[in-house]
Amino acid sequence: MLSFNNDNSNRVFIGILLLIGMCVCQISVADSESTDNSTITLYGLFPVDGPLTSGGESAKVAFNLAISDINTFLKDGGSRIQVKGETTDIGSDAQSALDAIQTLHKSGVTMVITYLSSAQIEAVKDYADSNGVLILSVGSSAPELSIPDDNILRYNTDDSIQALSAVNLFKQDNITKVIPFARDDIWGKGLVHTIQGNLSDTITMDEGIWYDPATTSFTDSLAQLDTKVGDELKTGDASKVAVYVISFDELKQILKDAKSNGYSNLEKVKWYGCDGNALSPALTGSGDVPEYAYKRNFTALSVGPNLNFKQNPVYQSLKKTLGKEPDGYSYGCYDATNIAFRTLLMKGNTDANTLRDEIIALSNSYVGVAGLALKNAAGDAREGHYALWGIVNNNGVYGEKVLAEVASWSNYGVRQTVVFYPVTD
Repeated sequence: MLSFNNDNSNRVFIGILLLIGMCVCQISVADSESTDNSTITLYGLFPVDGPLTSGGESAKVAFNLAISDINTFLKDGGSRIQVKGETTDIGSDAQSALDAIQTLHKSGVTMVITYLSSAQIEAVKDYADSNGVLILSVGSSAPELSIPDDNILRYNTDDSIQALSAVNLFKQDNITKVIPFARDDIWGKGLVHTIQGNLSDTITMDEGIWYDPATTSFTDSLAQLDTKVGDELKTGDASKVAVYVISFDELKQILKDAKSNGYSNLEKVKWYGCDGNALSPALTGSGDVPEYAYKRNFTALSVGPNLNFKQNPVYQSLKKTLGKEPDGYSYGCYDATNIAFRTLLMKGNTDANTLRDEIIALSNSYVGVAGLALKNAAGDAREGHYALWGIVNNNGVYGEKVLAEVASWSNYGVRQTVVFYPVTD
């Protein structure tokens, strides 16, 4: 049973500065001599195939919404300037991201706004740093990529906040044993390691089961997980044992394989997810897959905007266009697009080093859909907001609902604070 802090008087939702923003995309600027002075082109880069598809789809819609909002704002203000959005589709693998960044750079691009996984950021980082390509990113959250003075600026926090929030959630649910089932990549390893560093004396984390991100069948690895859970249940209380799934959209196949093979031990414990799968399409609709997740009491933390976000017009527009809950990283993407556009409008300089300094300066005073865009020393967002999602059953048709808003902030260098605010219907 969850118990949450109801005192939100110390947190004030500051509202959105203007409009515009970033989505899972890239802003890139070509050589000013080849660009119409009345047109600023923003380039979007989106995964449209593989496990990152749902996040890429949300980002692409957010990018297009930002472009539309910017142009509306400019037109209403009587400006002759227009913003043009161009998008590039990529896969969920690291090589497709690197290939796309290289191609854009060769055409004159010096700044890119993008939704990429941590593994993809890891693949493009050296090229971006060496060739003067500034990447404004959402999606990547591995703490290992929090590196000062590089060309990666992340408009979300690293996983230190998600990890601390997950540990608090485990505590409130009286979980004492957590068994990870995780992607064997920089993100999966980083998130598990960060959670381990925040565990209290009452919670232990098993070494877990790790799978190759290219895996398409999870039967064997789930069998190993079932054995691990079974060993724990020989001496432990099932209500205090949890499976923690660190995945992207491959969650659907994981749940499908778990259901079809009838692993009895996995059916006895609660399952948790993470920001990579909290809003996976696998969790909604009808059929065995969402039913299996519902019966496991699947809950997951997702990056999200500030409190009362359902009244936010950006959220409403994204949900209407997508026909589903937007991926939480879309909001940071929306904000980053706004910041990048305003920087170009004021400075006009496309040199990556100059842009980096100006964008950081503007970010440090900007409040948008995702909240404060204030940067830490590594160029990541300093503060983050999460939503805790659960599954509801409406006569065999499953949907997701927010159980709590999760706010976090750092108190002038002191340990990060995390507070859960319950959401009531």
